[in-house]
Amino acid sequence: IRNCFFNKGSEEAIDIENSKIITIEKNLVYGVTAGVYAFNSQTIKVINNQVINVRMRVQGGRGQMVQFNAVSGTGNEIINYRCENFSDESNAEDHISLFKSDNVIVRGNMLKGGGPSISGSGIMTGDNGGINQLIENNLLLNTGNVGIGVAAGSNIRILNNKIYSIQTPVSNNPLYVWAQGGFACSDITVTGNAVQWTNKEGQINRGWNAGNCGSSYNPANNGSLTFAQLAMP
Repeated sequence: IRNCFFNKGSEEAIDIENSKIITIEKNLVYGVTAGVYAFNSQTIKVINNQVINVRMRVQGGRGQMVQFNAVSGTGNEIINYRCENFSDESNAEDHISLFKSDNVIVRGNMLKGGGPSISGSGIMTGDNGGINQLIENNLLLNTGNVGIGVAAGSNIRILNNKIYSIQTPVSNNPLYVWAQGGFACSDITVTGNAVQWTNKEGQINRGWNAGNCGSSYNPANNGSLTFAQLAMP
């Protein structure tokens, strides 16, 4: 699926189910409930797309730029995505959501804008489990409640990302490791990341490790970051 313009669809722009070997590239998406939703599929590549202003359904749900749900196999990628949610024009949950998905690379994406959801994030990994997820060299700016989260899963690597937020009504945590929902969590690597995050109370938050994933992640080791260093267009 290449070089298409999706404008104000009533649901997802691109919905992939029970499929294999799908490439989605160089598309522009505006005003939908999700840019790409992939379910129970294998070898899904989402490359060099732009998405503006996602929203939740009237009944709730979605609000993602990309969501992988039970995606497996090899060669799953979300690379060089450009996403922006404008205040009062969108209603986002997660820019990128990895739900029960394996073998996924999320690299070189630029993610901007979040809220008013009090649970939305820039990148959510390991949600309800997942194996072998690499999140590296992404830029995140004001992405809502959370920058990057590890909610469960194993062999998840969060490397060399830049995460920045001013104080917003929903800003909370830049980067956390916290096993949730009773799902197994192990072998989590978090290193080389730089953060500058002001929470909704106006306090600087360096990140959080709940201590239930066996990870050595220490939020104090996150590097410092200025807005200029973020280099967000």
